[in-house]
Amino acid sequence: GSEVSDQPEGTIIKMNVDAGTMVKEKSEIRVIVSKGGKKSLMPDLQEYDIDGAKKILDSLGLKISDSDISYAYSDKVPKGQIISQTPAKDTAISADDKITVVVSKGAEVKYITVPSVTGLSADDAKAKLQNAGLNVSVGYQTTQNESENGIVLSQDNKVKQGNAVTITVGSYIQKQAPPVTSTPETTNPTTGTDSKGT
Repeated sequence: GSEVSDQPEGTIIKMNVDAGTMVKEKSEIRVIVSKGGKKSLMPDLQEYDIDGAKKILDSLGLKISDSDISYAYSDKVPKGQIISQTPAKDTAISADDKITVVVSKGAEVKYITVPSVTGLSADDAKAKLQNAGLNVSVGYQTTQNESENGIVLSQDNKVKQGNAVTITVGSYIQKQAPPVTSTPETTNPTTGTDSKGT
């Protein structure tokens, strides 16, 4: 027969004769074989955080060791929640069985290297970046160098995936000439005439 016990499954835990006893050939010997520990159904741990999962497992007499917890990026499962588990839910499991889970690190932040557009016209720069599948945000910076008017002066070199690339375009403003100051005429205090003798 078989019984639930704390011995590994398949281990002989009882016999109707003592070990070492001489028996007649072809005598019937009865043995009891361990069924292993008490079986539980593996709970569904997905979308729980690791602390919540441990509480659920503890309530069923099951445990998970820190060495059996791994981490992976996920675009769908929030950071800290369980993505997958082994065994699958509703699998018969005992306290001795190994449980592993994968916990989400959240979405992976990916950076994109931006093609160089510095020195191009604003229109050419936008076309090049949009052809590379990038969104463009344009800022302007005043310049007194007419050759920089409408030209990309600076740009983002790397951006997070999905973010717009910012380019800064020169906006020419003509340099103002200094105001001309005229010398006021002086009046001769004794004659009442101005310095020109009128």
